[in-house]
Amino acid sequence: MPKPNIMYPECKPSSEIFLAVDDTHRLNIREFGNPNGIPVVVHHGGPGAGCPDSYARYFDPEEYRIILYDQRGAGKSTPFACLENNTSTHLVDDVKRLLDFLELPQALMFGGSWGATLPILFAEKYPKMVSGLILRGIFLGRERDCSAFLREDSAAAKNHPNEWKDLKALAGLARDEECTFDNLIAKLAIQARNPDPEIWKPVAKAFAAWEALNSCTGEEETAEEIAWANTDEGAQMGRMEIHFMADAFSLEDNQIIKGAKAIKDATYPVTIVHGKQDDICPIYQTEQFVVAIGGEHQARLTVHRTEAGHSGMEPGNIDKLVQATRDYATYHKEQQLLAEADGTRPSSPVPST
Repeated sequence: MPKPNIMYPECKPSSEIFLAVDDTHRLNIREFGNPNGIPVVVHHGGPGAGCPDSYARYFDPEEYRIILYDQRGAGKSTPFACLENNTSTHLVDDVKRLLDFLELPQALMFGGSWGATLPILFAEKYPKMVSGLILRGIFLGRERDCSAFLREDSAAAKNHPNEWKDLKALAGLARDEECTFDNLIAKLAIQARNPDPEIWKPVAKAFAAWEALNSCTGEEETAEEIAWANTDEGAQMGRMEIHFMADAFSLEDNQIIKGAKAIKDATYPVTIVHGKQDDICPIYQTEQFVVAIGGEHQARLTVHRTEAGHSGMEPGNIDKLVQATRDYATYHKEQQLLAEADGTRPSSPVPST
């Protein structure tokens, strides 16, 4: 039996800048690896989770130009946890601003959970700027997807009934009161959108901790996630997630599935990794997305169903994500050789390694 793939060693960023995307927001951008390598933009989840340097470790630094950035109000981006002008539309257009600023006509898009949603939305709006997709734990952004771990009948609520009651109580609901997703998220949003950190931070951290509790299958990984949720970075994510969920991510009904033709018509490779024990983004969302982009029979599409949960740091998910980045590097080299053989440019032009 082959050994599982592991992440690459830690490395330091070769550059770090702040990019102003409007009069309010400045995005933190860090680059790692080979400056002449295959460009990949790494999208963090949440929204609001931020992109830690460890995310660069999915990629061979000799093969890839690895671009990590923090979305509006997340990570090192400023202002901290800012909700102003912060919607899915803003974040999609920020990706284009990022590529334009870096003078990249195309890039591989990588991310999980909301970090998978964002590159899908980008690929549907700017299809010519994408050279490939590596996605984990697909989240389609509809109300029924948002409520997957925030309903009385959810696996999350059944697996952790006391913590579920605690979350309801924090929202101002009776612990034993049955509540709808709409009612719960509306009450949480009142607190999360309050400008006073003494009010919004506790509820944001509690929400992040609830997600962390349901993100991993292992006790050690779960403990690490919960510890992170109780930091200011965890509060950023909790506040942003409540804000986005309260407005259903400002997406049109079933927008991703309706817009999937742009990805269905593309020729670049798509790899999807999804844990079968994912209670945050249940795997039905990947199944629906796969159908929308033409079905699993396509040679360009690879779907890995792992035994893991939601977190991209679970061993089963790491294994398949690292394999996907290696496979894409091989694909890129093959495209270059084909282009050199017939004297043409590759169909998905990216800088030579």
